[in-house]
Amino acid sequence: MERMLTLHELTLGIQLVLILVFLFILILLIYSFKKYKSEANRQVWKDKIDKYLMEVIVDGKPNDISISEELIAFCKRESFRRFFLSQLIGAERKFSGAAAAVLNSVFYTYNLDKEAYVLLRSNQSYLIARGIQALTIMNVMDALPEIKAKLNHHSNLVIREVQYSLVHFLGFEGLAFLNNTSILISDWQQLRLLNSIKSLPIGANENIKSWLYSGNVSTKLFALKLIRKFQVFEIHDELIAFLENVIIQVQTETVKTLFTIESGETTSLLVNNFQKFAEKTQIEIIKGLGKNRALDQIDFLKSQLEYHPIKQIKVHAAEALSLLGEENYLIGLSRNLDHADPTLLVLNHALQTRL
Repeated sequence: MERMLTLHELTLGIQLVLILVFLFILILLIYSFKKYKSEANRQVWKDKIDKYLMEVIVDGKPNDISISEELIAFCKRESFRRFFLSQLIGAERKFSGAAAAVLNSVFYTYNLDKEAYVLLRSNQSYLIARGIQALTIMNVMDALPEIKAKLNHHSNLVIREVQYSLVHFLGFEGLAFLNNTSILISDWQQLRLLNSIKSLPIGANENIKSWLYSGNVSTKLFALKLIRKFQVFEIHDELIAFLENVIIQVQTETVKTLFTIESGETTSLLVNNFQKFAEKTQIEIIKGLGKNRALDQIDFLKSQLEYHPIKQIKVHAAEALSLLGEENYLIGLSRNLDHADPTLLVLNHALQTRL
């Protein structure tokens, strides 16, 4: 027979539970108060920093900025220094020219460069990334060797910031990490890198060709986007082989790129091999024919509109024909089609009219 709890034991149990509940509530209140105080401090700091930055930017004297004793006193606190640094970085992104020069002076005047180095040398990945970001945005070229040393860091967050920093400081030469990186480069990261490259140096084509054959799919895709951005016509024929790639995204990006650096044989090559491609690649071809005003492929587009079994292909074929000035054909076809024909809905969409 199981032993029954005594009244004394039951009372002690209830008291213990109440004590634990009380401690939990106390800890929650303390945490909430600290969080509230921190948020209140941050708002006060933000107002003071914003006011100060506005004053020095309006004053416009990068070599002789006014110094706030109040901000210097606040800078004794690590939390404030890091908050000041983040606000300064945010402001730097919005300004250029004289205003940017003023913000750069603020960066050094309040020793925020030292704080950025502290972050860079931290053991925590998110702090290292913030440090790299700060030193990059504030154009601290001297920090590049130390930043580059973290290219093989275990954190992808850090690696992304290192990659961007290298390209920011070195331009196209900073892309050397593509030669052996195995880490996938996200679409957003590719966009950041592309926006940081302003021109291609002599001999860049050989590098781009080697990246096209990389085992890293994202490196291939980035190389294709580089070719598009700078219209590297010399690589046109090299790209034809990539139409056979089993990765659909590589196929579609190759098609986009071929249309950008189009030669006299591009459209006929794509149309003649049209049936070999996956649906997404076929759509990209049809869109390209419309955008590039491929008047010699009007009959091909008409056949895809009327006979292709996939609705999306029909939609894009109709839109391409509209771009090529074939509205009369589209209207005439719509009048001749049975109301139950699915092609009619496609034509209505393309013509943006109710029949």
